[in-house]
Amino acid sequence: MSSFPKIADPYAHFVRTVLPNGLEIYSAYQPDKTWTAVRFVVHVGARHDPRDLAGLAHFLEHMVAANLPGKNLQRTIAWFERTGCGCYPDGTNYQTTRYGFRLPNSAQKMVTALEIFGGMLMHSPIDEHLERERRVINREFEKSRPRPVEIEWRLQISTNVFRGLWLENFDGPLGTTEAINAISEGDLRTFYDQFYIPANITVVTVGGIKPDQMAELLSNSPFGASKPGKRNLLPSKISELPVVAEPLLEVSTSDLLKESIDRAKLVVTWSYPANFSKETSMLFDQVLADIMFSELRQKHKAVYATELDWSNYHDIGECTITLYPDPVIIEKTKRILHDCIRSACTDLKRFRQCKVSSMRRFAMRDSIGGISLIDSAANELGMIQRISTLNEDYTRLQEVRFEHMAEIGSFLTENRAHTFILRP
Repeated sequence: MSSFPKIADPYAHFVRTVLPNGLEIYSAYQPDKTWTAVRFVVHVGARHDPRDLAGLAHFLEHMVAANLPGKNLQRTIAWFERTGCGCYPDGTNYQTTRYGFRLPNSAQKMVTALEIFGGMLMHSPIDEHLERERRVINREFEKSRPRPVEIEWRLQISTNVFRGLWLENFDGPLGTTEAINAISEGDLRTFYDQFYIPANITVVTVGGIKPDQMAELLSNSPFGASKPGKRNLLPSKISELPVVAEPLLEVSTSDLLKESIDRAKLVVTWSYPANFSKETSMLFDQVLADIMFSELRQKHKAVYATELDWSNYHDIGECTITLYPDPVIIEKTKRILHDCIRSACTDLKRFRQCKVSSMRRFAMRDSIGGISLIDSAANELGMIQRISTLNEDYTRLQEVRFEHMAEIGSFLTENRAHTFILRP
């Protein structure tokens, strides 16, 4: 087994501190930075929404930002911008809600910023601008979902692939228009009091303020206050995957548009166990993408490009392959796709090539720092609730064996797939 490449590993420099109230802090000191960036990862997202109030976590993100205790939102944003940096809600996904800011290295300015964000995340009244934010979210929903029939199609896919699981009704953190219009101030207050607590928040900092000073500043801010509650734990892995009840959904563009479009779309979706490492799925992705490019584009000229998407929801995984074939060869394209997946499970030579290439790319990685570092760290905290080092990632990559990769492919079979076909 080769040793880890001699490159800088900024993830190894994070110092973890837990305050007496349960607030978790990860700080990476970078003395060359003239600024410090801060992210607040609240461990609550779309998967924690009540079934009849899909979109509640995202709605609350809006309300928290709109209800700064004793502050005017526009003037607060202007204050951050005058420092040459800024502040922003970072968004809601299926597992977390994030907020953040960046400031010049100044203890005085940091105290002010932590007072602002501590008020938001620990003591927000959430009692104003409800209807204004509801209108904003409805416009956001309309922009991201311009064609209602597409929502229906996506939910049909989710219902079939994830039957009986929380994902069967999941179409993103925005939720549904029915739920958006039903959410009340009481719903928001209950959700906030339950999940916006120190034990359920991780603070990530990167920059020119040292970890011990950052911990002291947080301890002396509203984030040091005690509030009852506990961390949302990651869900357990699902041992038995759902059975796809209706494997095919075939529609026409006439259901979507009045004008005729000479274009087809093929989307094949599977669930798979979430106990595979990200490095294992990454290698399968590389092997399969290589084979699909060779077969679907170069040999058969069936598609211009292929899209592979992998989502790990902690308890279960989702793999989606999207192709845009010539309408007259949809069935042929589907057959070639499944042949490509079977080939990926037996192509040991290609696996070895992809693994060697991936390991070599580690040795050529540029230094990761600043905003890229804090964003990737916050993403990982949302996924696994800790920050892993590059050394750990490299070790996991080394440990991936061909049989591990091929096992993923064993779940991507025709009889386990849901196929969506959009014809002209």
